[in-house]
Amino acid sequence: MKYFSAFPKIQYPLGGFMTNANSLTTATATDLSVRFKIVDRILNDPAAYYNYQWKSGSRPDILAKEYYGDEDLSWLVMLSASVFDWIYDLPMEDDVFNVYLTHKYQVTDFNILASTIHHLQLSDGTIVGSADYALSDDDGKITVSIYDYERDANEARRSIKLISKTYMNVITNELKDKMQSIKTFRRLAE
Repeated sequence: MKYFSAFPKIQYPLGGFMTNANSLTTATATDLSVRFKIVDRILNDPAAYYNYQWKSGSRPDILAKEYYGDEDLSWLVMLSASVFDWIYDLPMEDDVFNVYLTHKYQVTDFNILASTIHHLQLSDGTIVGSADYALSDDDGKITVSIYDYERDANEARRSIKLISKTYMNVITNELKDKMQSIKTFRRLAE
């Protein structure tokens, strides 16, 4: 099931405005202001999903085809993983990651990022200021570079939740029902 196929349609003014008071030139468009969320009772049920390690070179549509048997269910992969930006909410491949760092920090030499401190950290993971760091007798305290921080954050995005196949029909039916309710409500309100 394609995600936006269930969404209500609206008449959207072409050019973003009415051409005159008596005539409106419009185009039919998918209403992107509507949002769908997997219900919390499913997301909070540990049996409803499993932890998945994102593989290098994967994409939501590829994973949806491999796991659910339908690449059109890439939206289910993204919603269950709480991914809203398929480029930056999922782990980036090395080349994309390097471009991201170059743009974010305005550098071309990653040695600068590797030698610049992002934060100071105690062995238990607590981030501390420089005074607390200097006074700490923690033998495991470390300095975390910008590069290491960004790399670790990128790698952490490899662990996602993937909704179990057994809930696939429940969620797709819920999407259809919610969107139909919106369409019905709007028709009645006209």
